[in-house]
Amino acid sequence: MLEQLGSIHSLLPPAVGVLALLVGALIIDLIAKRVLVGSVRAFAKRSSVTWDDALVTHNVFGRLVQDRSPLPLLNGFGAMTAILLLVFKDTILSLVASVQLTAQDMVRVGDWIEMPQFGADGGLPTLARFAHTHTTT
Repeated sequence: MLEQLGSIHSLLPPAVGVLALLVGALIIDLIAKRVLVGSVRAFAKRSSVTWDDALVTHNVFGRLVQDRSPLPLLNGFGAMTAILLLVFKDTILSLVASVQLTAQDMVRVGDWIEMPQFGADGGLPTLARFAHTHTTT
């Protein structure tokens, strides 16, 4: 059948494939939401904790199934990620740098390191996962 569509126009078989993929994704999304919400609701009803009973009574899990756009939720996640990255920027950079130094075996304990632009030089006493500023002149 796809060969016949290909004889009409060369872009029809990929378009039919993309359309079938989208329809399949929508069907799987609807089924997964129903199964997931049903199982979470059943688990919350059987547990002895009280806070999840409040979630069931206020229909929080049912609201996940409604046909609402997920864009506000994704926008919120994006905004929170941006704030966390700004707050922990130096910590993340230090962690990545120390992992790279360790993985590539660029320095070892006892190496002599000089940084004339900062007026720092000296031996490396220990290796740590996060950067520590030690200046010896």
